[in-house]
Amino acid sequence: MNNYETSINKHYGKAGLFERITGMLTDAGADLDALTCDDLTAYDELHIGGRGETRNMAKLAGITEGKEVLDVGSGIGGPARTLAGEFGAKVSGLDITEEFCRTASAFTERVGLADKASFHCGSALEMPFEDESFDVVWTQFAAMNIPERSKMYREMFRVLRPGGTLAIHEIMGASDTPLKFPVLWAGDESISFVRPATWVRKELAEVGFTEKFWNDMTDFSIRWFEKKVEVSGDGKVASVSTALSGESNFSERAGNVTQGLRDGAITVIQTIWEKPTR
Repeated sequence: MNNYETSINKHYGKAGLFERITGMLTDAGADLDALTCDDLTAYDELHIGGRGETRNMAKLAGITEGKEVLDVGSGIGGPARTLAGEFGAKVSGLDITEEFCRTASAFTERVGLADKASFHCGSALEMPFEDESFDVVWTQFAAMNIPERSKMYREMFRVLRPGGTLAIHEIMGASDTPLKFPVLWAGDESISFVRPATWVRKELAEVGFTEKFWNDMTDFSIRWFEKKVEVSGDGKVASVSTALSGESNFSERAGNVTQGLRDGAITVIQTIWEKPTR
């Protein structure tokens, strides 16, 4: 691995992630021999809006039975399992963190979706897939850790079929106001690559995508974070966040993100684009 990949794996890829989460599931009373996606939702869809926003974006993206979907930055596989289990899609997850891919595969096997969702360890800048392999390319709250964003968008365009859909839900820059660290995706600036929303919109168009939908979800996101910080007092949200990132200061990190949203340093955007047909 290069220095960037090593840093990302160091931040997220603490060994034994699957075992730590199964321990938390056992403590919560889940039956590990009959595990369901519902058992996992509090652990594997911690992005803004949780499973509800995964479902909303799936509808916006037109994901239906048999659609082939690439989830870029798939983490431990929560959205991929939702798309496979509830929408009937065939999902390939791509993530640079080896421990995430191992954990995603293990949980997907446990819930009986291994025939519909698979996970690949690799870079979003050099995707290990053939041209025009997918009907939908999907990413939720992963791009903040990905440098060379233009290259990632070109790779997304390459692997998407003509007429296919690009679905994005992520934190973007909103002004020159500095963001205070640590935040949920980075302990410091070295692995944080937030790009301005205006730049993202322009770059996607220049790559060749056509915009279909653009929604600023900042106000919703502030309320969501405020609720998460409130309930983290019982230890559950904080412990899951710690398991995923290895950092124990969940309230501080979530608080810095919330303050960044309030200050106008960052925004949350949900957007749908299309690759033109020939």
